[in-house]
Amino acid sequence: MARLRKSMSRRKKKPGEKKDASIRVRLTDDQKAIIEAAATRDGLDLSSYARVAMLEKARRAPSAT
Repeated sequence: MARLRKSMSRRKKKPGEKKDASIRVRLTDDQKAIIEAAATRDGLDLSSYARVAMLEKARRAPSAT
């Protein structure tokens, strides 16, 4: 009898690792294409590229306080 292999599931994320908040950004088709091309060039999916770019920009900005 063949032995059934258990499928491997992902480990549960810790509370600080889970990404469940979202931001919706309105773009023209041309703007989206430019960002998608940059994400592909950097080997990232669109969401990861946007997250990295926004966080880098936010961290460089002077404090508003």
